[in-house]
Amino acid sequence: TGHSVHARVFVARAPRRCLALQNRTRTCASSSSFDVRGYRARPAGEDDAGKIASMVLREAMNPLGLKTDRFLVVEDDENSGEIAAFGQLKPWPCLYRQQNAVGAVIRALDLKPDWSGELYEMASIVVAKKHRGKGVGSELVRQLITRQHDIENDNLVLLTLAGTSEFYRQAVSPLGLTFERLEEEDVPRPIKPELFWGKKLARAVANDDLVVLKLGKDKG
Repeated sequence: TGHSVHARVFVARAPRRCLALQNRTRTCASSSSFDVRGYRARPAGEDDAGKIASMVLREAMNPLGLKTDRFLVVEDDENSGEIAAFGQLKPWPCLYRQQNAVGAVIRALDLKPDWSGELYEMASIVVAKKHRGKGVGSELVRQLITRQHDIENDNLVLLTLAGTSEFYRQAVSPLGLTFERLEEEDVPRPIKPELFWGKKLARAVANDDLVVLKLGKDKG
């Protein structure tokens, strides 16, 4: 892409109950082809943790939840395999069904999940500046979806600046998918605090609005 790719994406998986989410993480498939010449994608390893953290901080993104087993890394084969981009899918636990003090409080407040099944977040999407404008970011988004996301059964929601919405629509168009903007009342409850504060930050820093997009099949 020709710009910094800042986004957080949330996935609600319908077929399974969210209790199972507490003890599982999606992991990336093994290394395979990447549909941009000179690049390849692979699952991140522990040795990548420092580089991922430093690049996330450099982009002023959220440095929390950077577990490498959830990351897909894109390497530049023509430059000694340097990291060109990365992103992750990470799960949000279903607090309502947790058998601990937090779960007890959530149940006492009757805050049942307002989404179906499991909730995931696609986060920490970063493309190094020298690799932007080459299609690397778009292919990374597609690979995260096709490698780790059940297109037929999952619902995926993206939190991003309004100005980058079209980038994501174009990125998933080759998959026969699109992103549609969600109304705030339809955003999963765990995401709403971040959306609230993120909107204020987006207006102050980027003079833009923060929006939530939902992935679906392109009916057009």
